[in-house]
Amino acid sequence: MWVSYLNKAMTEHSGHEADPVETLRRDLSEIGQQTHTHEAILRSLSNQQDINTQRTEQIMAMVQTLVSRTSVTDAQPQGAAASRVPSPPRMSANRSIATPVPDKYAGDAAACRGFLLQCSLVFNSSPHCFPRDENKIAYVVGLLTGKALRWAEARFQDYPNFGVSFQKFVEEFRSIFGQDLDTTALSRNLWRLRQGQRSVAEFSIDFRTQAAALGWDSGALKSAFFQALNGSIRDELMLLDEPKTLDELMTLAIRIDGRLRDRNRDRLGRRSPWGGVSTSGPSPVPPHPDPEPMQIGRTRLSPEERQRRLESRLCLFCGESGHFIAACPLRTGTKLPGRKNSPA
Repeated sequence: MWVSYLNKAMTEHSGHEADPVETLRRDLSEIGQQTHTHEAILRSLSNQQDINTQRTEQIMAMVQTLVSRTSVTDAQPQGAAASRVPSPPRMSANRSIATPVPDKYAGDAAACRGFLLQCSLVFNSSPHCFPRDENKIAYVVGLLTGKALRWAEARFQDYPNFGVSFQKFVEEFRSIFGQDLDTTALSRNLWRLRQGQRSVAEFSIDFRTQAAALGWDSGALKSAFFQALNGSIRDELMLLDEPKTLDELMTLAIRIDGRLRDRNRDRLGRRSPWGGVSTSGPSPVPPHPDPEPMQIGRTRLSPEERQRRLESRLCLFCGESGHFIAACPLRTGTKLPGRKNSPA
């Protein structure tokens, strides 16, 4: 390479003949400078390659660490440990539980607070997906439908520039679709609440839901809950020491309600086929739906007389033996031998 360059320089016409030794020295100096430049470039590339190699090794070490952690966490018991009941699987630190997507929101005032709460759960569980307020607002708007979506279309015409922070967006959203909590009305509704036909367990859920929005203390809530219970449960509670907290009162009332319901079911299960409660005494004669003398304008049977006829197996209509009221000749108009058709 330098030979051809040397020949070219020696053949130039500069008005006088060039000194071959000087020309050669100058060419060698230029070649040396270029060599030093190339060496510097090669050293720089080598250093950069070393840096890239170190980064690659660090990444590979991190990957191996993550894989080993996942392997240890997901490993199943082997050998003798496999015969034992396996423990519930645990989530690895590198895994995340997917938060359900909130339902579409159409502008219902009663569902506004719950909808915003579900969106907040999504934001908190995946903060890396919503680094800016614009991402959060876009997510909420994407779940709107009906009149709520029509409001968003009219409000944000310069999308994707929303022009407000997420906090301001939530405040405006609540002012339009939310409903103000009227504590006076909520207090009246809670005080008028009654257990009715529901179990205490079911009623307690409704009571807690309505009481959550109020700032009542424990004593006021206990009084309201006690007054809302059915009378039979209040009677049982009056015989016991007063619970200290609302939770203790609810637990005690639920236990009493369960016992009373079991007792009523047991009573219904022991009723006789004829509609009365079965006893260990003499079996009564099956009552007949037809009228007795006391039901058709005649003399009313006393309880003693009625019990005597039942125990003696006598007819409840005429008082004679040998038949019951269903086949009583006096009631049906048939004459008895040796007596007139007149009731006893």
